[in-house]
Amino acid sequence: MAITGRITGKVDARYLIVTGVGLFFWAMWLHYHFTLEIGMHDLLLPMILRGVGLGLIFVPLTQVCRRPTCGRTQLAQGTGLFTTSLANWSGSFGIAVAAYAC
Repeated sequence: MAITGRITGKVDARYLIVTGVGLFFWAMWLHYHFTLEIGMHDLLLPMILRGVGLGLIFVPLTQVCRRPTCGRTQLAQGTGLFTTSLANWSGSFGIAVAAYAC
């Protein structure tokens, strides 16, 4: 996440977010193939990909939602909408995927 914060000003946030989503989905695809016979070497790559992917998603997304160009009145509304939608969407999406997989 520290590296993502430094490169956000140099690279467009949309590219970072799309790259992060791709890495996260790749990690989840690798998690999908887990069985009870996995070892540490099977967990290492998906966990690294997931961490890097989430770092590439949330840091630029938070910076875009909290830009000072929105104005003081819209900044509070945007921050609240971002936090609420993030919690609701991620929870709903996770429940839907878990229910579909079962």
